[in-house]
Amino acid sequence: MKRRDFIKSTAVALSASTLLNNLTLAAPIATGKSDRLGPLLPMRPLGKTGEKLTLFCLGGAHVGRMEEAAAQRQIEYALEQGVRFFDNAYIYSRGRAEEYYGKFLCSKYREDVYVMTKANANTAEEVENQVNTSLERMKTDYIDLLYVHMIASIEDVDTRVGNGCLDMVRKFQEEGKVRHLGVSCHTNVGAALHFLDLIKEDDFICCLQSPINAVDAATPGNSFTRMVLPEVVKRGHSHIAMKTLGGGGLVGGSMSGNRKPPGLITIPDRISLEENFHFVLSQPITSWVSGTDSLEQLKQNIGFARSFSHLTEGDKKAIVQKVAGLHTDKLVESYKTETA
Repeated sequence: MKRRDFIKSTAVALSASTLLNNLTLAAPIATGKSDRLGPLLPMRPLGKTGEKLTLFCLGGAHVGRMEEAAAQRQIEYALEQGVRFFDNAYIYSRGRAEEYYGKFLCSKYREDVYVMTKANANTAEEVENQVNTSLERMKTDYIDLLYVHMIASIEDVDTRVGNGCLDMVRKFQEEGKVRHLGVSCHTNVGAALHFLDLIKEDDFICCLQSPINAVDAATPGNSFTRMVLPEVVKRGHSHIAMKTLGGGGLVGGSMSGNRKPPGLITIPDRISLEENFHFVLSQPITSWVSGTDSLEQLKQNIGFARSFSHLTEGDKKAIVQKVAGLHTDKLVESYKTETA
């Protein structure tokens, strides 16, 4: 597909009636699909864009930390297993993650995959520099999905808007260098909600990415699952889940490398890996971004995606009850800040 066709594709919209608005069900799954590389993982719609993405997305941050041969194996195994959605960001491993995609993904399979990357800059000029650098690193002339990356607070949102960051990403979209636009928020529920309020009359954003996991859902007043996800769906956007293991916090570690003592670990003390991931996939999300440190972890997580079946409301409530109170352990969700 040529760039001019991508420009046209951004204008494709589905009627609001086709969007999921019942939060008790996950987004519909399309099965039995194949492409020239083989059978695909189940797929879900990306907002009103007309696109469908595989419900599992390979996380680029972990790929960027690997030696080259291991990174190549991760990318190629994901493709073999039907993954067609690939995550990255300008800042991952000082550019090595995007360079791996340029060498092993985009240069060979560009028309087969949907690639997202992210710009974390807070000025228009630096956004322009980051996006152009990402295009060069990944050896592609377009990005399928570009995020305004890691909005951290209400003030951060206002600064980026005031500095023209949103105008710059829309400029890239108008030029055909970017097909779709989104935003990621790792830490602050209030920042995500403020961003949604700012763009509520503007349909240029198609999705929001934030942490979704069982402990987040059990957090009383600072929950992306309970506070942000319903707003995203209500406004007709898609949601993409990340930090489904809480940056390692649900399995006994933290993003800072600290470890918790035995007995305070979410998985497997309270719930299993399968329960957690199937809980995530039972939410009204488009896809689950998973960073895996080894081929074994990647095989395991794709296996959870393959074995997924919708949890009932009772099942989801039972999982949340099992992890109730764990939000008070700062290592479980060490990335979170206050909502305001």
